[in-house]
Amino acid sequence: MSQMLGPSTATTTDMAVCIVNWNTRELLIECLRHLFEENPTYTVWVLDNGSTDGSAARLREAFPRVHLVESSENRGFAGGVNELLRRCPANYLLVLNTDARPLPGAIGKLHGYIASHLWVAAVGPCLIDGDARWAGCHDRFPTVRQEVANVLGLRRSRVHDDARSKVDWIEGACMMLSAIAVGEVGALDTGYFMYNEEVDWCYRARKLGWQITCLPAARVVHFVGKSGSIRRRAQLCSSKIRYQRLHGSRLGARALAAMLVLINAGLWVASSIRVGWRAERTRSHAYAVRVCARHLKGAPQSP
Repeated sequence: MSQMLGPSTATTTDMAVCIVNWNTRELLIECLRHLFEENPTYTVWVLDNGSTDGSAARLREAFPRVHLVESSENRGFAGGVNELLRRCPANYLLVLNTDARPLPGAIGKLHGYIASHLWVAAVGPCLIDGDARWAGCHDRFPTVRQEVANVLGLRRSRVHDDARSKVDWIEGACMMLSAIAVGEVGALDTGYFMYNEEVDWCYRARKLGWQITCLPAARVVHFVGKSGSIRRRAQLCSSKIRYQRLHGSRLGARALAAMLVLINAGLWVASSIRVGWRAERTRSHAYAVRVCARHLKGAPQSP
């Protein structure tokens, strides 16, 4: 069990920013500095997921007014977000990655939209990369065929130009949630240690009649992959399989697991030839093969 430490009381606010951190000390400090430069009055909560890089101490020193919650172990993204959603007394909660940087006015646009559309459970911005190129925002609920294409890099989701367009799900790197919707839909599924937890949550919200919206007028720079680890690919594949098992079919989940074993095995061999079997990329593919094979055998484990 993790030991949760943090403020026992807090003043209710209309909107708060919730950040989960794991060993991304400098990204976290840069993220907070960026937020407070735009608005020094933001209410911000940070959960440190058992970091070993001194993140918590650095945060206390640099931003003592930020609400810090510490875990003695890494509970995963979903577990960290859930703890913040439980503790933070706000009507609207902006879940934000440490590697995401909202452009001026983006948070205000998201907040204004969801506060004036009571049937919206979550709203997300248009994500762009460091070169201002579109980096995702939303997509349709995934099928096995789509997931295979995604892993192979053969498919990209479409941009919706309609500022009020309903979408299936939005990216968890930056999404504003309604506390009322969270109370009805429930917490994020901690079975997804990392990735697809937002897809699962949006699916459950849509089934209950809530609307999920993408707001392209709000833009956020996302430095993709800056807050992950060598297990990122295995975690991604495992989460994709879990989603199909829960919301598709067990047969579809096993078919996806088999395809992902073959794809990652091929990438493992190719990477071994190109950069050597000890390279991080090669070991990442090898680990993904092992994790997907466990799913194929019907004995999934957290990667």
